[in-house]
Amino acid sequence: MTVDTTPLFLGVDAGGTRCRARLTDSNGALLGDGVAGPATLRLGTNVSANSILKAAEDACKAAGFATIELGRVKACVGTAGSERPGASEELSEHLAQLGLINAQVVSDAHIACIGAHGGADGGIIIAGTGSIGYGLRGGRSVRVGGHGFPASDQGSGAYIGLRAVQNMLKAQDGIIAATAFTAKVQAALETEANSVSGWLARATATNYAALAPIVLNDESEQAQTIMNDASDAIADLIKGLHQKGIERIALVGGLSPFLHTYLPDQIQASLVQPKDDALSGALWLCRQGPKAR
Repeated sequence: MTVDTTPLFLGVDAGGTRCRARLTDSNGALLGDGVAGPATLRLGTNVSANSILKAAEDACKAAGFATIELGRVKACVGTAGSERPGASEELSEHLAQLGLINAQVVSDAHIACIGAHGGADGGIIIAGTGSIGYGLRGGRSVRVGGHGFPASDQGSGAYIGLRAVQNMLKAQDGIIAATAFTAKVQAALETEANSVSGWLARATATNYAALAPIVLNDESEQAQTIMNDASDAIADLIKGLHQKGIERIALVGGLSPFLHTYLPDQIQASLVQPKDDALSGALWLCRQGPKAR
């Protein structure tokens, strides 16, 4: 029986809320998509690798392969936390042990920027679980923010969730008046299986970001103040990239449609539409080889 050794290409966006994978053939035709749980390296190499593998296997199954042919796969994985010294190599080695033997690991911002501008110069602001400003200029990368929650990542889902929790705690302590908004946040934390203090002791950036929809869907003054502050933080990232010589900037990430409307008109007008998404950028790197990270 003839064994098919034609290479397959896999792009992976290993985010803080979910991990997405896209499998194509050597001609770029879509074969299958896969989705798994959180996969950012900030949750640990083991968590990241297992989610990436699950998404990759799901993409292979969606493509109709009888067996999971990871040995044929050339992959590019973009994830936050890869900038830590040795983190990319550690994740790549872990993935190889799990069967994904040919995977390069770069930052999630890098694949998003490649996808948004088709490999050309330009920048992106990612507003998702975390946030970062990232750009490519003459083959060199620049960045603003994105140093990790809670010290950085202002304007992100984690930041919005944190602000919501801070409001709730102030209401709980009687510093500000309790409202329907603070009650919603408290209810999300305080369940039969959990107390507020228990939730706070274990909460990660992903957990805080999961509270963002409460803010996005609330029209109260408290929620609107949080959104205005988040948009101010995103505007600062945009200004920071402009100051570093990045002219064409796209706003991407799950929160981008919500935050865009809060930005000043002048800043909204300066933004460009992304050409494609982060998975497209990862697949582009699979074929072109790694550039600036």
